Amino acid sequence: MDFAAEGLLDDLEGDARAGREQLLTRLVADGFELADLRRAVDENRLVLLPVDRVLGGSHTAEEVHAETGLPVDTMILMRSLLGLPTPQPGDRVFSDEDVSAARSAQQFLDAGFSPDAIAEITRVLGEGMARLAATITAAFTETFLSPGDNEEAVAARFEALAQQLTPVFEPVLVAGFTAQLRDSVGRGMLGRA
Repeated sequence: MDFAAEGLLDDLEGDARAGREQLLTRLVADGFELADLRRAVDENRLVLLPVDRVLGGSHTAEEVHAETGLPVDTMILMRSLLGLPTPQPGDRVFSDEDVSAARSAQQFLDAGFSPDAIAEITRVLGEGMARLAATITAAFTETFLSPGDNEEAVAARFEALAQQLTPVFEPVLVAGFTAQLRDSVGRGMLGRA
């Protein structure tokens, strides 16, 4: 692919141009389409495409339903309540973690939680997670972005770190939730009446 002719190297020279070419070559080899590359360049997020792939989904709402029993419309609603874009039933936006979350949501429903209660829990979770994700992203960028880095170096570093650090954050989330729940229960009162 002639990246220069496609306008993907405009206004770049030297190491910046070479780094962009290396990144584009790797992204094409990884299966990204020209339209994906153009959009990412236009949105100034080309270096994040490999991270998107690490964190992205590979399941549709229909597939999640088949695996977990959670209805398609509930899966789509839960994603919207998290503050994320609303997908179509056949869009591949759900991750393996989403499949596990759907199993959990179905267990809560089976245990007697109302759909409204699940919706409220999901909405509050989305609000908190959006703030946490923004904070982590800012810290990540501040910690691992260095002046003079070219796009290929940044993309490779961010992709490797996302692969390494995303899984190890799960215990931090569980511990924080458990501590907050324990504190809430400790302050709670439930009279005999």
